[in-house]
Amino acid sequence: MTAEENNDCKTNSKEGKDKVKAFKKFIAEHGGKTHNVQIAELEYEKGWGILAAQKIEPNTVIMEIPQILTITAEIARNCPTLGPILNLIDVDEIPEEKEKEEDNNLAKDGIQKDSINEGMENQEQIENLKLSDTMTLCKSDTLALILFILHHSSIQDSPYSPYLYMLPQRFHTPLFWKSNDIELLRQCDNVCPIIDRMDENRSLLYEFWNQIFVPLYNHFGDALLSQENAGFDRFLWAYTIIESRTFKVHMTSSPSSTSSSISSLKKIQVLCPFIDFINHTSHNPNVHLQGYNSNDGRFRLITHGETIRAGTEFLLTYNQFNNQQLIRYYGFAIPCNPHDKIILSIDDILDLKTNKSKDTQSHHYNHQSYELQRSDPSIPSSLISVLRKIFSQSLEFSNSTKNMDEEKSITLNERIFEYLTNKIQNLLNIRYSTMEHLRLIRNPHVKAMITILNQEEIDILRKSQEYLNFLFR
Repeated sequence: MTAEENNDCKTNSKEGKDKVKAFKKFIAEHGGKTHNVQIAELEYEKGWGILAAQKIEPNTVIMEIPQILTITAEIARNCPTLGPILNLIDVDEIPEEKEKEEDNNLAKDGIQKDSINEGMENQEQIENLKLSDTMTLCKSDTLALILFILHHSSIQDSPYSPYLYMLPQRFHTPLFWKSNDIELLRQCDNVCPIIDRMDENRSLLYEFWNQIFVPLYNHFGDALLSQENAGFDRFLWAYTIIESRTFKVHMTSSPSSTSSSISSLKKIQVLCPFIDFINHTSHNPNVHLQGYNSNDGRFRLITHGETIRAGTEFLLTYNQFNNQQLIRYYGFAIPCNPHDKIILSIDDILDLKTNKSKDTQSHHYNHQSYELQRSDPSIPSSLISVLRKIFSQSLEFSNSTKNMDEEKSITLNERIFEYLTNKIQNLLNIRYSTMEHLRLIRNPHVKAMITILNQEEIDILRKSQEYLNFLFR
């Protein structure tokens, strides 16, 4: 069954049904195929998902998307109205010479439309525009994709409109959090790394937008972007679309390439419409992306080795992300995430930043890090071994330990147990304090994400406490 033939969708709104109908028509007209799948509007603000329309047998191809439907930096650079500008500011690589393509239906430039094929009228406009050299702030391919998305969002009835209308318009990643919530979370030690990363990223992105996008828009105006799509918030939206929805795959650089040898395939950042509606799971994914098939130029989504019941959502594992990473990149967290962990260094455990003992041997280990995690053992044996070496080489640590027996007869195991117990309790107290701050967070999505993250870390620390008691008591 093709995407055009299966018009069923699970949404209550007429607007949603119209969007899905236009999108499926767009996919089918350009050679895309789906088999027994249904586009569904999920719970409030969770966006679209893909469900099984009926029972599906194991190892079944449920989706086939040809390369012509994908969006890459190469497609952006060959866009007649956008390419000349990208070729001017693209400092990472020089695009190869492109031959003119007669057939605009399935051209190397991607999906074409006569009304946007005219290009820039005056090449001197581009050559005379002076741009600051801030390209190092953003990868060249990412820039090309961001501009492509915003450029086509500015074009009424763009050939890509059916896909663009289906994209989420709101995100819950830290880049979009409100300042009052950010300031509250900045007081939470275990959430600070997320906030610090966001601050740094947002600052770089703003500088990039201000020094690249603003001059471009001021010079070219509506020929490049509509006023609505030229602002910083819209730039952040397009950036997040690219960062959260692209796949890194090995494929030929353009749909018209005839080479199918492995050596000719490059790792490319690609938006793959329809396949990018598959949501993430950290537990038991039921489909996998076959990737680019160089023989027929298609991407395929295939079910795993179990029968899938009708109404089941298809889920991929994007990567082995812990909840801090999921929050930063995608704006959600998953309960019982098997990849959650708490990373500690020897500095953290022994408080060496404040306790500078010259006679200890700990400096040999202070660059090493260790993970507390859900799986057994929750405390790595390598950490216990390093602490044994440190404590056996120096008696000074006993003087710096709170509530530690000062008698020389104290055993090595007791020292290790005391140190780790105190450290874990301190880490737990930080999480308990975060829980108190969360009561004041206004955004329910932010509160839910950080609550899950915090509870997962509390569970890991409690498990570590239990393991310590088992090991030393």
